[in-house]
Amino acid sequence: MLEKIKEYFGLFHDSVIKEIRYSSPRKASDISVELIIHCKNIRENWVYQTVSFSFISVSSFRFIDEQGWNTVIKNALLKMNDELIICDFDPILNNDDSMEENINSTLCIICEEVSFNIIS
Repeated sequence: MLEKIKEYFGLFHDSVIKEIRYSSPRKASDISVELIIHCKNIRENWVYQTVSFSFISVSSFRFIDEQGWNTVIKNALLKMNDELIICDFDPILNNDDSMEENINSTLCIICEEVSFNIIS
């Protein structure tokens, strides 16, 4: 699914988070997060679309918005690490344009599954 997300939305450059929904049921393994993001769809000639991303079996969720403007995504690092998916929406961008996970990221989700649905 990560490759499909990258194929549709690339690195999420110039995207905006419209909404965050966090669900914390009694069972820790059932934690989920939904992000509604306004982002460019590469497959549709870079047209902005509103997309719902669902993160299932979330083991780590970090969102910091101290200044009220951290909802703009400049780049996103999407990768597998063992059996877990890491989605860092505030990665460290190196001089060679490679990215690495940012331990101080303003938005990072680690989960077992991710999917998306184009809303509009």
